[in-house]
Amino acid sequence: MGTVVLYKSMSLDGFVAGPDIGAEHPMGKGGMRLHEWMFTDRPDPRDTEVIAATFASVGAVVVGKRTFDVGLPHWQDTPYPAPTFVLTHQARDELAMKSAAFTFVTAGIETALKSA
Repeated sequence: MGTVVLYKSMSLDGFVAGPDIGAEHPMGKGGMRLHEWMFTDRPDPRDTEVIAATFASVGAVVVGKRTFDVGLPHWQDTPYPAPTFVLTHQARDELAMKSAAFTFVTAGIETALKSA
């Protein structure tokens, strides 16, 4: 198995999302502030380097079903241009997107990691 890496933005006080996560606010109310550094019109050159290195190093992604449910309407694609494995209890056919595909894994995290 390859190396497993977790990429996430976290506030200095330990929050990774705002309250009331849902379809309207996939990162919770005010949660997008944690990611503004990635989506600004005038990024800091150091942030640009980090973003480029992150995208270049992703070979596959594993997400939970809730992340898939609230993220897909906003992403309109896989979250990175790489195969994405969704941990779920509900079997579903693969979902092809522009950059890659979502594969739904019902056999647990170990299976998802081996597939990724």
